[in-house]
Parts: sequence; structure tokens; C-alpha cells
Amino acid sequence: MAEDVRELSESPIEQGVDERISYRLDTTTWGGGPTPTSVAVSIYDSNRTDLSSTKLSGAASIADEYVSTPLVVDLEDGKLYRLEIKFVVSGQTFEPYCYIYGKL
Repeated sequence: MAEDVRELSESPIEQGVDERISYRLDTTTWGGGPTPTSVAVSIYDSNRTDLSSTKLSGAASIADEYVSTPLVVDLEDGKLYRLEIKFVVSGQTFEPYCYIYGKL
């Protein structure tokens, strides 16, 4: 079976339930070089319910080839989340993701 190149190599990540973390993505893996545009970040639970309005705080930002996510907040212990980072580089749309485990 082929490896999923969309899943970030750091995945899965553990994040404490009281932590508020912004994750930084280097887009050069997906042909970055020119600054990415049209960034959209979403977070889902294991049922694919969109929790972005309650589990993300702030806005994504772009600096050169890097995308920083909004803060990931208020995770629940033992729950698995999927963080998706969509962006456009040179007219192509990419959407890598990672899994985050909420931990005490």
C-alpha cells in the first residue's frame, strides 16, 4: 500500500488539553517556493464533524513559504482530531493534514 504523502510526517501529534498551539507548515514539500495563497484551516473530530468554530482561535497566517495555523484550543482528553491545511501554490490546490490527540 502506498504511503499517504498528504499526511504530515509529524502526525500523530499529542497536544495537552490546556495548551493553545499554532502549527507551522513548510509548503515547499508541495511545490511551494512562491508564497501560498487562499489558506483555509479546518479541524474535525473522528466523525468528520467540523469543530473549527470551537477548536480554532484566530486566523491562519502566511510568511514566505510557511503557513501558520490558527491556535488549536480546548481539546478533550482521549479524543482524536484531524487538522487540515488547504492552500494554493502556482494554481494548484493542496490539503495536507495531521492527526492530533488531546491529552491531559
